[in-house]
Amino acid sequence: MIRALLLAASLWGQDLSSSTLPTANIIENIKLKNLAEEVRQLQSGRPTITGQPKFQDGVTFNDNTTQVTAYLVAASSRSSPILVNTDYTATTFGTAVNGSTLTITLAQESPVAVSFAGQVSNNNSSGGCGLSILIDGAFPSGYSTSRAITSSGNGTTANNVFPVNFTFETESLSAGEHKFSVVGKAISAGTCAINCTFSSVSSCKMSVREIR
Repeated sequence: MIRALLLAASLWGQDLSSSTLPTANIIENIKLKNLAEEVRQLQSGRPTITGQPKFQDGVTFNDNTTQVTAYLVAASSRSSPILVNTDYTATTFGTAVNGSTLTITLAQESPVAVSFAGQVSNNNSSGGCGLSILIDGAFPSGYSTSRAITSSGNGTTANNVFPVNFTFETESLSAGEHKFSVVGKAISAGTCAINCTFSSVSSCKMSVREIR
C-alpha cells in the first residue's frame, strides 16, 4: 500500500497517456528507492508493524537466545512436607530421606534452588548429623559421600534435637526432567535421626524451584 501511494504521488499531475507513462526501469527504480527507505526506518528505531507478520524461525535477541513463541512458560517448582523419620548409622551418605524425592521439568536450561528445613538428633552425645542432596542420583559438583552441605553440632547429651535448614543453588541444568533428593549421615558416632515427626506441630519440608 505504501509503495503504491508513493508511486501514485510520483505520477501526480503527469499526463498519463501511454506515451508519458514511466518505463518498467523507472518503476523498478522507484520500488527499490521505496524499499531502501523502509529498510532505513527498520534500522533506525522501533517501527510500527501493521498486519500479522509471521517469524517462522523465531526471534533472536541480543543475548543470542531464540524464542519461538510469545507464550512465557512459568518457572517450575515443587514442594512437599515430610512426615516420616529416617535414621542413619553410616558415616557416609546413603539412601534418600524418606519422602524427600521431588521431580520437576525444566522448560529451558536453568539452575535450581533446593531447600530443606527440619530437625535432626543423634543418640550419641559425641555424634551429629550431616545432610546433602542428590541431583538425578548424583552429588552436586564438589560434593561426595563424605562432604555435607550442612550439618548439626554434636549434642551435649544424647538425642538433643537441632533445627537444620539449607538452600542450595545448583549449576545450570539442561531442559527436561530432573529428580532431587535429600540424603543424611551420622557424624562421628551414633545414629542420626531426621526428625520429621518430632512433635504434633513439626515436620520437615523439601522444595525445589527453577531459577530464571
